[in-house]
Amino acid sequence: MFPLLTLDFETFYSDSYNLNSFPSYQEYILSSQFKIHGLAVYYPDGKREFRRDADVLLHELQSVYGNNLENACIIMHNAMFDAAILKYKFNIIPPCIHDTMLMAKYLFGVDVKVSLKELAERCHLPAKLDLEFSKGKRELTAAEFAELRTYAINDVVITRELYDHIVPEILPEELEIINHTVQCFLRDAIKINKELLQQARHELCTRLINELGDMQPEEISSDRQFAQLLSDALAKTNRTLAMKPGKNGMIPAISMDDPEMQNMLSDPDPLVSKLVKARLLVKSKAQLLSRINYLSGMANLTGGTLPVFLKYHHAQTGRFAGGNGLNLQNLPVPGRSPVQILNDTAWKIRQSIHAPAGYVFVAVDAAQIEARVLAWLTKEEQLNSAFASGRDIYSEFASEVFKEPAGKPCDDSPAEQRKGLLRQIGKTAILGLGYQMGVERFAKQLKSSIASSELCRSERELAALAYKIVHSYRNQYRAIPGFWKELEKEFRKSVTSRNFRKLGRLVIASDNRATWVTLPSGRKLIYQATAILPTRIQEISYLNSQGEQVTTLMEQQPLCYHDGKNLHGGLLTENVVQATARDLLVHVILKCEEAGIPIVLHIHDEVIACVPEDQAKQAMETMIQIWRTVPQWAEGLVLDAEGVFGTNLAGLK
Repeated sequence: MFPLLTLDFETFYSDSYNLNSFPSYQEYILSSQFKIHGLAVYYPDGKREFRRDADVLLHELQSVYGNNLENACIIMHNAMFDAAILKYKFNIIPPCIHDTMLMAKYLFGVDVKVSLKELAERCHLPAKLDLEFSKGKRELTAAEFAELRTYAINDVVITRELYDHIVPEILPEELEIINHTVQCFLRDAIKINKELLQQARHELCTRLINELGDMQPEEISSDRQFAQLLSDALAKTNRTLAMKPGKNGMIPAISMDDPEMQNMLSDPDPLVSKLVKARLLVKSKAQLLSRINYLSGMANLTGGTLPVFLKYHHAQTGRFAGGNGLNLQNLPVPGRSPVQILNDTAWKIRQSIHAPAGYVFVAVDAAQIEARVLAWLTKEEQLNSAFASGRDIYSEFASEVFKEPAGKPCDDSPAEQRKGLLRQIGKTAILGLGYQMGVERFAKQLKSSIASSELCRSERELAALAYKIVHSYRNQYRAIPGFWKELEKEFRKSVTSRNFRKLGRLVIASDNRATWVTLPSGRKLIYQATAILPTRIQEISYLNSQGEQVTTLMEQQPLCYHDGKNLHGGLLTENVVQATARDLLVHVILKCEEAGIPIVLHIHDEVIACVPEDQAKQAMETMIQIWRTVPQWAEGLVLDAEGVFGTNLAGLK
């Protein structure tokens, strides 16, 4: 165990110059306005100090703990900021960093307030909590510096006390993945091609003008004006603009996510399809240009490297999210847009994010991980055995529902294409119906797919088909809906009686502040302020087997948490499954790095390594094997994965 060294920089900030004023930590730290007032240190022996000469103090620390402080475990609160200062201002990258802010998210949940003062109060720490230091001064008087010293030393004391309070409660794997998350942000393993980004920007803007023709971008981007233009175009063929419920009544269905808009991209009327494509172009341009400008700006700041900022434990389930001005987990995917220029731009953006010379990215993605975890947790043996034997579960389910063959098409013949459409519906069902999705919502999913238009002639037929598929899923895999009911029942009992409940591999416990679901990994899902509301009668509407809307009154006692967020068995199941999938991802990341394969980025259930080109094939085989070898706590779970490697992110798709 390395000695614990707690560090905290105090820097200048003001109302106009602060982290919220900049899109990224790099732009803030490398700004000409950035200034370090001093560095506070809490030493392993309990000594603490605050010094103005941060460079001299760090040099002294290097003489004891190594050039990168590699012979110490560095404790910080919001390490992304302080560690970035160490890197960009002092060329120091500690290999072991524990972040108390992220540790607090693990222990108290995603909704917890993470300032030092609030966490100290929550943990009943003995540190002083009433110290304040006024912002806005670049130059400090002797008295102001003395005041700042008291404040800064108090902060490192709280940070260390907070660490000592939390660390006994945190799983060792979580400390490792916290360090991994910070290291991803500090690595220079991902490069940016600025020239390609400039080319993408030029082509996007030029081709947008050509595509729009005499249409004005302002008219197309304005909801009111576009709705009128589209309504006028539809009226020429005796059609009306589709509407949908809004906050204050019905509104035009003109979002690009609306199925009606998706369908009109290939409308037989060229004016209608041209308008909808123009809307897609104009709406997409701003988002694409924002990403291009961010990447170009970051390349200028860092000399051509892309820091990977991943938010640890950001979702309720503990899953990661993107940040620092760019969500790398949500880059545009080439081939998904009906407009070619948008696909070309998405391709170039991904192509611009590349490995260093002589290296490649190796991406390995888990196959159907949520469906597999769901089957394992719920003990749905029919699904488990299908996954274990490698059968095509999507085709099997669709064939059972439609009573005809479904599968991957072998050619372009109508019979083979129909098989492919049915398999796609089977895939949508297997991946989407495990969390209590209702008929109406599933009908909307079908409506937005290519398959539905081939199978249904009317909205009512579509609703009837959705009913058939939803109920076929629930009847065929009975353990899954049974699990929804049991999980909600045990959760409610725990909230009511404030005691432990057990359901299969899960343990549920409550007190007057929260309810915890202990996962198979040992990590806990935390639901703050859980409550069961008084009984009330609500109007419930649903679609019946004929595709008709039915309304009824039903008594309910809503289960909720954290400011009235609703919970039910399906949502709890979804949380548990996604959280378990996240824990499996963490296991894979740590095992890969233990095997000497550095993971530089992970996107949902995909891990991406950066390795020398001549090691790519072996690294991919090792990573696939790691995915297939489940941890001890997941015994009986069957996982599979597939991999690919390439010199840039575009080559991984």
